[in-house]
Amino acid sequence: MKLRLTYLIVLCATCLASLFAMGQNEFSEGLDAYAKKNYGEAVEKFEHVVSTAPADVSAWYNLGLANIGRMKYGEAIWNFEKVLKLTPNDGEASEKISYCYTELYNDRLWAPRLNSIEASLYSYSSTTWSIVSICLSIILAVSLIVRAKQKHQSLRNTLTLIASILAFLMIGAIAVGFKSQHHATESNVAIVTKTTIPTFIEAEKTAKSSLREGTRVEFITPAESEFIQVVTDQGENCMVRLDDLSII
Repeated sequence: MKLRLTYLIVLCATCLASLFAMGQNEFSEGLDAYAKKNYGEAVEKFEHVVSTAPADVSAWYNLGLANIGRMKYGEAIWNFEKVLKLTPNDGEASEKISYCYTELYNDRLWAPRLNSIEASLYSYSSTTWSIVSICLSIILAVSLIVRAKQKHQSLRNTLTLIASILAFLMIGAIAVGFKSQHHATESNVAIVTKTTIPTFIEAEKTAKSSLREGTRVEFITPAESEFIQVVTDQGENCMVRLDDLSII
């Protein structure tokens, strides 16, 4: 039994190592193809990497560069938005999205979903914020215990102030942790990666107008049917086919 368990563990470890080696090889081949300006091949390599390692920021970033090389700016914007979802304060990804927007539009600028403060805070995972909140709660408990044992009013007042600040910081850390988790796991924002997609007044009815490549939309209704209601980054409400969008 022990030998069989050991064999399974070794087999699993070998498979994981093989998959990692294959991913690294695909990534290197993608870099080589990009350096030779074989952008189509580079896209294929990096797409294979992100299909097996969806949290690989470098692969998403380089996939975006390759799509810029192919002048597929909508797809590049989607790739770089993926980077920002994983690392919200990535300035280079933001710059690349702005560049793609200038290539697609002359009449509007790209606006990030997060402001600079939110991007900095959400760059830390919810696990990190949980650890911070636990540490603050421990320090808060100690300060309250010390305060209870103090006889001098001035020291009690000081410890009360410290405890209030710690409590405020702890609540803030918990709130940021929840928001960071939501940002990392939300699936209600998408990019139009096609040249144009039709919009509708009612599901399965005649197309009303269209949305252009690179447009970012947020779902108003859940993504549970073929047609969903969305609001664009320009504030326009419309109905589109879910299959016409690339979810971030």
